[in-house]
Amino acid sequence: MLIPELERTIGHQAYSTHGDKIGKVSDVYLDDQTEEPTFVSVNTGLFGTKESFAPVREARITDDDELVLPYEKELVKNAPKVDRDEHLSPEEERELYRYYGLTFEVRPVTAEQPERARLRKHVVADAARTEPVREERTGGLDPVADDDVRIERVETDVDGRR
Repeated sequence: MLIPELERTIGHQAYSTHGDKIGKVSDVYLDDQTEEPTFVSVNTGLFGTKESFAPVREARITDDDELVLPYEKELVKNAPKVDRDEHLSPEEERELYRYYGLTFEVRPVTAEQPERARLRKHVVADAARTEPVREERTGGLDPVADDDVRIERVETDVDGRR
C-alpha cells in the first residue's frame, strides 16, 4: 500500500473484515528503513477517546477512502496502547508486532546506531500556507519590524484562491 493512498484515509472510518466500524484513522506510521506504511492509529472507544494501532499489511481502501483492516474490531480496540509520538520505542513496536502475530525483524545494534524503533509517524501537510502580514501601525511604508509582523493561516482551494 502506498503512502498517498493511506493519507486519503486519515479522518475516514476504519472497518473490520466483517464491516464493523472500528473508528477514524488518525495517523500513518512508516518503517524508517523502507519508508513503507506499516501501521495506522485509529480513534477507538467511546467518543473516540482512545488510540489503537493496527497493521496495514493486507488492508484495503474503499472507493470512499475508508480503510478495511484484516482484523476483528475487538482485536484492534484491545491492542496495546502506545504513545502517539514521532517514533515508537523499540519495546512498543515489539509489543504491537507480537500482539498481531507478526514477525519482528531485529536490527543489529552498533555504537553508531543504537537500537531504536523502526516506526515513525508520517506527517501529512495540508493545503494551508502561512504568510507574513504587516500590522498597519505606522500608516506609512516604513520598514517592517519583527513586532509588526504576525503569521496568519490562509486556507486556499486547489487553484490558490482564498
